[in-house]
Amino acid sequence: MSARKQAALARIRGKFLLSYDDCPEVRDLARRHRFQVRPVSVLYTLAAKGGPKRVRELLIANYPLARRGRG
Repeated sequence: MSARKQAALARIRGKFLLSYDDCPEVRDLARRHRFQVRPVSVLYTLAAKGGPKRVRELLIANYPLARRGRG
């Protein structure tokens, strides 16, 4: 994610929650803007050649994220 996109998110007055590919650059940019960052495991099933694929993504928000799921 570009610094420009991160800056645009920082200007949002309401709450936002974004899911994005996990990589060090995205983590660093998100933390610089003091966003909440939570890694999650996601199962890609659409257009996944060779079957479903588990990947890590980041949940990025401008509000506190719960530590665990509610279910």
